[in-house]
Amino acid sequence: MWAHSGRELFYRKGNKMMVVSMDIGASLRATKPRQLFEGLFEASLGESANYDVARGDQRFLMIASQEKRTLTHLDLLLGWPEEAKMQILQGKEQNSDSILVRTSASDGRSSEF
Repeated sequence: MWAHSGRELFYRKGNKMMVVSMDIGASLRATKPRQLFEGLFEASLGESANYDVARGDQRFLMIASQEKRTLTHLDLLLGWPEEAKMQILQGKEQNSDSILVRTSASDGRSSEF
């Protein structure tokens, strides 16, 4: 995630929040990555960041985690458009609460989206 100043790039590496300073001039140059802080925070399940940087680039909004969780199970429903079409053609109502992806973690919590 880019800093509001446009001069730094923030990213997570495991439980560490990292930063790389960027010099955008005639050519793009980056400094060696450095650790800002470390802690247990909820991990993103997708490709987008699940944290945000406050204006001024000095504070972060993150979801704290009570303990480190390990993803133990992932159900991914492939071909769901065809399945929905078949159910509609067979006269079954389509469930608007259909789950496309379900994950389970070592602590028993699960996520559905």
